[in-house]
Amino acid sequence: MPVIVVGGLLLVLVPALLVVAARFRPGPSAGTTSSAGRAVPESAWPVYPPGQDRPSAPDFAVGTLDGGRFVLSEQRGRVVVVYFMAGWCLTCVPEARALARLYAEYRDRGLEVLAVDAQFDETPADLERFRRLVGLSPPPDYRWAIDRDLKVVAAFGVRSLDTTIIIDPNGRIAYRDEVPTSYDILKRVVEKILP
Repeated sequence: MPVIVVGGLLLVLVPALLVVAARFRPGPSAGTTSSAGRAVPESAWPVYPPGQDRPSAPDFAVGTLDGGRFVLSEQRGRVVVVYFMAGWCLTCVPEARALARLYAEYRDRGLEVLAVDAQFDETPADLERFRRLVGLSPPPDYRWAIDRDLKVVAAFGVRSLDTTIIIDPNGRIAYRDEVPTSYDILKRVVEKILP
């Protein structure tokens, strides 16, 4: 019974916290907006400096919906976007669309995208419904995984859905946020670190 109550509270509190966080985004800046339509100055991005000052990304392995396995350390030399979402998360839809666009544009240049469902008890059917909800035809073709044991969530210290982590080709974290992120911001960060 306590697990059900906690799960129900999380279903209510997480979206509410995301709405509150979106309202407290930084003020206007030319040409850069969040997926909520608010301007975000480039100086407010949580971008880590180049080189050794960037923290190393923790290695992880997770099974993907296509029956494969995604191992972060096998992606060296590529830019990797790890996006934490859930099948019921409506605030996650705009960024999932932005990531599909970004992936289509940059995959041939070394971009890999992994959407990690942080709701451990969801099913592949739940995730497929979310992919259809994204509204693209065909649905986004980047990699999808359900973090059944929450090891990826724990490794990155994820506290909310809509968390985006961009890892540079050397396996270091170049960018991290915990709010819906627009295509423009994702593109600028990826372009800065692509080999």
